[in-house]
Amino acid sequence: MVDNACTVGAELHRRLKGMMDRHDIIGDVRGTGFMQAIELVKNRETKEPAPEETAFVFERTRAHGLVLSKFCSNPAK
Repeated sequence: MVDNACTVGAELHRRLKGMMDRHDIIGDVRGTGFMQAIELVKNRETKEPAPEETAFVFERTRAHGLVLSKFCSNPAK
């Protein structure tokens, strides 16, 4: 089971990274295994967060049974 989780987690990471080529809103993808972070930004250069878009993604994924969590590295924003 552990080997399978490593294999599937690596594929998940690879595919999420591939989405960056198609979606400018994805500023970064990082993580290991099934613990992945996808940073949604208004501008990749400035890394300005995209809170409205993030809220939309959260609602859509929750409606489809996927539970996400968010983390803000700068709580003042």
